[in-house]
Amino acid sequence: MVDKKKSTIKDVAALADVSIGVVSRVLNPGTGSVSERTRQRIIAAMQTLSYTPQSAARELKTNLNNTIGFSGGRHQ
Repeated sequence: MVDKKKSTIKDVAALADVSIGVVSRVLNPGTGSVSERTRQRIIAAMQTLSYTPQSAARELKTNLNNTIGFSGGRHQ
């Protein structure tokens, strides 16, 4: 069994030769301007690395999640 390492935002930034902050701005539209040329370079790097943002990491960073709790206990 081969353990394949998931790509991170740091990997994308390194391949696109930009900072992590610039990659973050591409992933979160409306948080800052990025030139179209740089945006395309980052998108190409994400595709090359098969990068997908990790929702758990985003939840930890933003302190937000899309989870709804449910208790299935009996009521008396």
